[in-house]
Amino acid sequence: MYYIDRFLKVDQKLDEQFRYLSVELPKKYDTPNLLQEKEDIINDLKNRKTTLYVSIGILLLILLLILYLYYKAKKTAKEHRKIAQELIQSIENKNSKSSDIKKELIESKISEQTETETEIDNKTTKAVPEDVIQALIKELEDFENKEHFLKNGITLASLAKT
Repeated sequence: MYYIDRFLKVDQKLDEQFRYLSVELPKKYDTPNLLQEKEDIINDLKNRKTTLYVSIGILLLILLLILYLYYKAKKTAKEHRKIAQELIQSIENKNSKSSDIKKELIESKISEQTETETEIDNKTTKAVPEDVIQALIKELEDFENKEHFLKNGITLASLAKT
């Protein structure tokens, strides 16, 4: 644009200084073409500027959308973790209550078994030592507390082996 403006000024000076040159030729052809080119360049620059602003706006909207989705995902993950922790705590509370009941049942069954075993032992004179019984009881309690019976893919054979 600068050069076009300069050329138009030079052309005007030349017209003033050299009046003897053909006046009709530049006015009919050169000047309208240059003015049209100038307008085309101005319009092209305006279009580029508008395109740039629209592109920046779209990119900002996309960025805001991504940030919104990111924070929403973080929030839902946090809520899911909280729900999972509450479920785990409730299950642990239920398990501790049920494990207390199971312990009582096991202890009562074991005491019944030991009574029957002692009766059988007295009859057959084969006795299981008390320390072996206590070790078995302790191992069973550890097994229940660690919840090995809840593992995936556990079978009767692997349970018995454990």
